[in-house]
Amino acid sequence: MLLAHDGRGCRPQDLPRVFSQGFMERQIGFDLHFCAIAIEEMEGRLEVHSDGENQGMQFEILLPTAEG
Repeated sequence: MLLAHDGRGCRPQDLPRVFSQGFMERQIGFDLHFCAIAIEEMEGRLEVHSDGENQGMQFEILLPTAEG
């Protein structure tokens, strides 16, 4: 699942901290730290990409598929 956010964006050097507790909370209105932990508990991962400030951000949620 790919989620786009067309807001502020993020400097490349700050991307590794995006999921740190409280880092992005004020900028996009929810706590990405909590979301990343919840997705990790489901054995998935949350990834982020931004081309820079004022360029928006893209978040990708990767979850395992059920084995059948």
